[in-house]
Amino acid sequence: MSRAPSVPPDGARRWGDGDDAAAREGADREALLQRVDAAAARAIAAAETVDDDGWWLRADPSPARRPNAVWPGAGGHDPLDAKLARAVSFASGRGRALRVQVGAAARPDGLDAALASRGFVRESGAEFRVASAERVHAAAESDGGSTLGGRVRVETAPHMHAAVRALLHRCGMPGGHDADGRDRRRSAAGLTARYARLVDGHGATIAAGTVVLDPEAGLGGVFDVATRPDARRRGWARRAMQVLAGLALEASIDRLYLQCGADNDAARRFYDALGFEVIDVYHYRRAPSTAPQEVEG
Repeated sequence: MSRAPSVPPDGARRWGDGDDAAAREGADREALLQRVDAAAARAIAAAETVDDDGWWLRADPSPARRPNAVWPGAGGHDPLDAKLARAVSFASGRGRALRVQVGAAARPDGLDAALASRGFVRESGAEFRVASAERVHAAAESDGGSTLGGRVRVETAPHMHAAVRALLHRCGMPGGHDADGRDRRRSAAGLTARYARLVDGHGATIAAGTVVLDPEAGLGGVFDVATRPDARRRGWARRAMQVLAGLALEASIDRLYLQCGADNDAARRFYDALGFEVIDVYHYRRAPSTAPQEVEG
């Protein structure tokens, strides 16, 4: 798999270099968004990724949209219609609807308007959020809630436990699909996934989460945080986040990012409380005359 740049690609929009504090803050935010956007594209680690003139064409057995959507990370040189024709061919050849992930970091500039003018349908997407791992670790301190009938222990591992796959499936989350293959692809890209699992006294999984460590970008990506339905609102997701933040800090990474559904109000409030700040909201554009096929994500 080709690696996405961890710095703004050639042709990226750049802010002024003057003494104006707002301009400097904007430049810092723009650079951070470019880093996070590229790191997230690497961490998704779709089963198939083709670098086509700066766009990543992706396909994956997961029903989620992200690993099956085009990531337009760099503008390239080819005409837009030629790139779209190749993307349509790629997606249709794999039985997928063509979707393009569109946010502030998408290239070329003006991509969203160009897709809209070609009849691409807008679909809801997600927020990119960032936070200090140290702050998240402190904010997520356990409040001594219920132990669900037994002492809770924390397990961390380099691979996803079968019980976590079952939990994600039960919660309607697609993150358990091809987890071992995704780990191998992440490792080949220089990334390390660490999995956390909270287990009750009966050996049952209460909550879980994943952090993907990207030392080149200096970022840890948080994925697949889930709590057993009968154990929600008791602080277990916060405890899982504390463990994930601790794993990032152990790797000398103090910046976390995650993607949160733009219409998931409960999750947004949860991450607000942990100190995650929104740096971008992206959406998808689906090619006309294609029906939705993937789940949210």
